[in-house]
Amino acid sequence: VWPTRPWALAESAAALAVWDVPAADGVEACHFCVFDDGDRLVGVARVFPRRVVVGGAAVTVAALARLCAAPDVRGAGIGTMLAKAAFATVAGKGHCLFEVLDENVGFYARLGAWVAGRCADCVDSTAADGSPPPFWLDAVMVYGDRQMWPTGVLDLCGPGW
Repeated sequence: VWPTRPWALAESAAALAVWDVPAADGVEACHFCVFDDGDRLVGVARVFPRRVVVGGAAVTVAALARLCAAPDVRGAGIGTMLAKAAFATVAGKGHCLFEVLDENVGFYARLGAWVAGRCADCVDSTAADGSPPPFWLDAVMVYGDRQMWPTGVLDLCGPGW
């Protein structure tokens, strides 16, 4: 779903604007937005803190969600700019976690992310037994130091994003 209008801007003159706003779901998030020369919003991504458990170890990650570019500018580097900005929030100090379709794995892998597992293998320990996996796409990807990422089942400790 493409947003119909941008939120209040912190830096409307910049090609890449960043601002923190409470989302409709009440989660404090950092939004990255790309504007064309006419100040039209052409790309957006959201990053927010999320506590997950991997193999029994609690980890707070930067959850990447809703990265998209306007249909008429796809292939122009907007997605790359947004992903790099999101990944910079954890550079050298943590991990960015997100789900993707298999067809998009290569895009994120070229930027340094790696496949940590399959979405179908994720769990949500807060859900009732028998509920579907909390992520609904194909692959779970992580950006950050691979050596520092725990191994084991990924528990999102809540619904997917």
